[in-house]
Amino acid sequence: MIHVAGAPAQTEFFVERRFRRSASSADRFSVIRAVPRTGRTHQIRVHLASIGHPIVGDKIYGPDEQLYLRFIETGWTHELGQKLLLPRHALHSAKLAIDDHREWTSAFPSDLAEFVR
Repeated sequence: MIHVAGAPAQTEFFVERRFRRSASSADRFSVIRAVPRTGRTHQIRVHLASIGHPIVGDKIYGPDEQLYLRFIETGWTHELGQKLLLPRHALHSAKLAIDDHREWTSAFPSDLAEFVR
């Protein structure tokens, strides 16, 4: 969580694409690029949740903090699927760079590609 006594953290966000999963869907989604400028645990997830835009599939910082406890107790259920939409966070690290000397990239996973198409 964001706490006044917590360590400072900074993340830059860029909207890459906005979409609805179906023409009749009231739910709106965005594909974003997040650039963490600090390295705090769960930083991207906490920052997005704190501004009212939790990551799809996030059981801890998503739409209801009780969902994680339900998942631990019952495993993945139809009810969780209705609320979270994906069994994992829709979070993917496409690139990791260290001091501009080393860089690694990773292709977009097929389950997330299916979700955003």
